[in-house]
Amino acid sequence: MYNPPPQHEDQLNDVLKRITRGNVMLFTGAGFSVGTQNRDGEEPPMADPLSQLIAQLGRTKFGNHEATNDLQFEADYYIDNFDKNELIKLLKRKYSLVSVSDEHKVICSVKWRTIYTTNYDNSIELSAKQVDKSIEKVTLDLDPKQYYQKGKDICVHINGSIESLTAENLNTSFKLSDSSYISPDSFTESTWEYYFKYDLDHCSAIVFIGYSMYDIEIKKILFAQSQELKDKTYFVTRSNPTIKENYNLKKFGTVFTIGLNGFAQRLDEAIKNNPPIDTKLPPIKAFRKYESSGNDQSMRDKDIDDFLLYGNISDGHIDEAISAPQQSPYLVIRKEIEKAIELIDRKHNLIITGEFGNGKSIFIRELKSYLVIKGNDVFSLEDGEGDYAGDIYKFSRLDTEVILVVDGYEKYFDLIECFDRLSPNNVRLIVAARTQEHDRLRNKFSSSLRWSTICVDILTDTEIDKLIEIIDSLGIWEEMARYSPERKKKIIEKDCEKKISLTLLKIFEAPQMRDRIAKLVKPIFGVDGLKQTAFAICLLSVLGYSNPDNALVSDVCDRDDIYNTISDTDATRAFHQFFSRSGNRIDARSPIFSSTLLRNHFEPDFIIRQLLKIAEKYGVSKNQGNNQKEILREILKFSTIEKILSDQGKKKNIKDYYENLKKCARWLITEPHYWLQYGMSHILFEEYDIAERYLNTAYSYAERKRDYWGTPFDTSYIDNQYARIFLKKALLEEADAVISFNNFIEAHKKLLTTPPDKYRFRQVYDAYKELFDKKYSSYSRGNRTVFEQACKRMQSDWEQANKNGDIPNYDGKVSQAGIQLTQIIDAIKTSRA
Repeated sequence: MYNPPPQHEDQLNDVLKRITRGNVMLFTGAGFSVGTQNRDGEEPPMADPLSQLIAQLGRTKFGNHEATNDLQFEADYYIDNFDKNELIKLLKRKYSLVSVSDEHKVICSVKWRTIYTTNYDNSIELSAKQVDKSIEKVTLDLDPKQYYQKGKDICVHINGSIESLTAENLNTSFKLSDSSYISPDSFTESTWEYYFKYDLDHCSAIVFIGYSMYDIEIKKILFAQSQELKDKTYFVTRSNPTIKENYNLKKFGTVFTIGLNGFAQRLDEAIKNNPPIDTKLPPIKAFRKYESSGNDQSMRDKDIDDFLLYGNISDGHIDEAISAPQQSPYLVIRKEIEKAIELIDRKHNLIITGEFGNGKSIFIRELKSYLVIKGNDVFSLEDGEGDYAGDIYKFSRLDTEVILVVDGYEKYFDLIECFDRLSPNNVRLIVAARTQEHDRLRNKFSSSLRWSTICVDILTDTEIDKLIEIIDSLGIWEEMARYSPERKKKIIEKDCEKKISLTLLKIFEAPQMRDRIAKLVKPIFGVDGLKQTAFAICLLSVLGYSNPDNALVSDVCDRDDIYNTISDTDATRAFHQFFSRSGNRIDARSPIFSSTLLRNHFEPDFIIRQLLKIAEKYGVSKNQGNNQKEILREILKFSTIEKILSDQGKKKNIKDYYENLKKCARWLITEPHYWLQYGMSHILFEEYDIAERYLNTAYSYAERKRDYWGTPFDTSYIDNQYARIFLKKALLEEADAVISFNNFIEAHKKLLTTPPDKYRFRQVYDAYKELFDKKYSSYSRGNRTVFEQACKRMQSDWEQANKNGDIPNYDGKVSQAGIQLTQIIDAIKTSRA
C-alpha cells in the first residue's frame, strides 16, 4: 500500500473525498494506458515505438526507409507516400484495447465531472463498460452542446479516438503528432476549448494521471500561472519519477508519486469510506442553493461607495439590510418586493424586468434574501452550461417546495420551455431580463403557467428619498450638494425620469468623477493583456453578465490574463480595485458604470477592434454555447454599439464598425438583422437614402429567412424603422406641404402593418405631435382631414393596446404617445369650432 509523504497525506485524502462527490475533472495521458492490452496482447505503444512501427510498415510494404523517433515526420511521410488503409489497420490493431486492469475499472467506476484524454485508445470507455457504466467517447469535431448540457458521462479525445478513425480524418481530427498529446493550435480553434476552461473553473479538483506537462505547450493555455488552479491541481505519476519530471510538474500543482495502481487502491478505499451523501435533495449541477448569511463587518463609506458607483455588494450585506435597520443608509429596499412575495405565496411564477442599469439584479438579490428569511428553499442558476433541465426534473420529484431564480433568462429560454413541459406543482420559477429582451420573448411564454410581471424601472417617492439619503451620506453630489432635498428630488423625478440608471449616469458624467476614474484606470491600460481583460469584463457587464466566470472572460478577450492577476503590481492593484474576484468568478461593476468606463475611457478604435475580433471568432462556428450566441447577437445591435462608443467621432466609428463587420464575418451579408442594424445607424445621422437602401436589403433577405420552426422572419422591426425614416423626412424644413404629407402617410401605413406595441408607439411619440405643430397648418384642407383620421386611428389602437396591457407604464415615451394623440385630436376639434 502506498503511503505518501506526511505533507501530502491530508491532500490525498481530501482530493479522494472530492472525487467521490462527482465534481472532479480527470485528464489522462499515455501513462494511464499502462497495464492494458490491445488486439496483439500488448500495451498500446508510446510515441517512439509507434514511430518505429510506422517506419517499419513503410519499409516492409514499399521498400527501404530509414526509421526515426519523430512521430510527426513518420506519420506525415507515410500518409503522403503510402497506403493510408494499411496505416489505419496498424493503428486499429495497436490502440483498440481488449482488456484493462482492475485499477482502471476502479478509476472509471466513479462519477467524474468530465474526462479529457490525449490518448487514441479506448481504455476509459472499455473500463467503464466492464463495471456496467457508460462513458461516451467525444472528439473535437463534435458539437459540445450535444453532450455537455445533457449531463452525459463523456471522455473527450483531444487527439482523436481510435474508434472514430477513418481515412478521411486520419490527418485532420485524428492527430499523429507530438506523441499522444494535444496540438495547442487545433485545440484553441475548437469550440471545446471554452468548455475545457469552463470545467477548470467550476470543478472542485483536477487530477492528471500518466500525463507529462512539459512535453507540450498546453500548459500555457490551461494555467497561465493561476494560483487558484494550482491549488486544486494534482498529478499522479509513477513512484520513481526523474528529478526533472517532478520539478516540472510541481510548478503546476501537487505531485503524488503513487502510480496508477497505488492511486486506484486508495480511491477504492475512499469510495467505501465515503458513501453517497443521504439527503432529500439529489445532486444538482446547474443551480446553487442560496444560504442566508450575516456580515460581521458593517458597511463603511468605501463599501457603500463601491456599491452605489460600481454595483459591488456582498450577499451578507444585502441580508443584513433586509433583516435589520441600516445603521448607515446603503440599500434601497424596493416596494415591489412585497408584491413579489405575495405572488409567490399565491403560487405564481414571476418575470422581473428592468431597463439597463435600473437595479434589476439587485432587486433579484433582495427578493432571494427575503424568501430565504421566510424559510423558502431558493436556488439560483449558477452554471449556465450545465444540465439545468436535469436539475428541474430532480426538483420536481421532491416533496418540498422549491423556488428557482434565473437572471438573464433570454440566454436560457429552453430552461423555461423545459419547466413548462414538466409544470411541477412544487416548483416556482422567477426569471429576469432586461425590458427589451422580455418584450422580444414575451409572446413565447406559455399561458398554461401562471406568470406575473413586475417592472422595477420606476422609483417610488419613498425610494427616491432613500436614494438621496444614500448619495448625501457619500458626498458625491459634488456641485449639486448644496441643493435642497426638494430640488434634488425634482432632478431625479424630471431629469432622471425616476430611474436609478439616469441618476447614476448624471453622477458618472460629472467632470470630477471622470478625472477620478481616468487616474484609476491608467495603470491597467498600460498593460496590454489587462486592458483587453478589463474591456471584456465591462462588455459582459453591459450585456447583462454581472458575475462572469474566468472561462467566459478569457474566451471573450481571447487571452488568459484573467488567470494571472495575482501578482502585486500597480496594474493588478488597480485592476482589483475595479474588478474583484470571488472564487472562479469576477464581480463585475454595475452596467451603468461599465458603459461609462467604455464610453469615456476606452479609445473607440480599441473597442471596435475588440468587437470585430469577437464577431469573427463567434461567427465562425455553429457549435457555440448559449453565452457565445447571446454575446454575438448583442454586439450586432446598434443600441449596444451606440451605448459604449464615445460621442466624439461616433458617426464615423459606428460606420466603420458595421462596414468592417461584414468583412470579418461574411455570413452576415445574408442576415436581415445585420442590414436592419446597419440601416438604423444611418438613420441616426440623417442619411436617409442609405438607410432606406439597407432596410430594403433587409426586407429582401427576410423573405427567405425562416427560424427553427419554419416561421417567417418578423419584419415588423424593419417596418417600424422604415416608418421612422418617413416621419423624419416629413419633418425636414425643406420638405414642402405635399412632400411632408406624403411621407407622413407612408409612415402611417407602415406603422399600421406592425403590432400595436411599444415599438410602434415609440415612433409615434413626438413625431405626430411635432408634425401637427410644424406642418399641419400648411397641409391642404383634404390632407388635414386625412391627418386627423390617421391620428384618431392611431389613438384608438393605443387605447386598445393599453386596455390589453400592452402599453408598459415604465416607458414614458409610449405612455405619452397616447396623451399626445388625444391632445392633437382635441386641438383640431377646438380649431374647427
